[in-house]
Amino acid sequence: MTKKIKKLEKETMQWRTKWESNNQALLHMAEEKTLRDGHFKALQGKLELLERLCRALHKERNDLSNQLSLFQEQGDKGMASLGPDQQHEPLPMEEEDENDSEDSGHEEEQETGGIHQGVGLPGEEATQNAADKTTTAITTSSHAAGLKM
Repeated sequence: MTKKIKKLEKETMQWRTKWESNNQALLHMAEEKTLRDGHFKALQGKLELLERLCRALHKERNDLSNQLSLFQEQGDKGMASLGPDQQHEPLPMEEEDENDSEDSGHEEEQETGGIHQGVGLPGEEATQNAADKTTTAITTSSHAAGLKM
């Protein structure tokens, strides 16, 4: 009987040590999971932020592309309405009254949609300068046509 008791006590000790080691491993894994979940949530937040930034940049790029195409269309229309000898020569600027200069700024704002500022994107400086020049040529030619009437 004492042999059986010793054997059972030995098995009990083995089961207890196994349970304790498994319990510690389980606690360690739960701690690691908590850390991974926190890291995962932080990464999800960063991903959402980057997605919003990407959407905003795509929208801005599309808006700027549309504005550029509008400027180019206005430039094409303005250049087509000018005669061949007038296309290469800039028209001389004539002095205007105070009232005319205020109105001309408002008309130019309407023609360009209120967008007459430098964007500052690399590679688009030459295109923006060309758009500004065509807008100026259109405005100048419309003022000259108004003075001739």
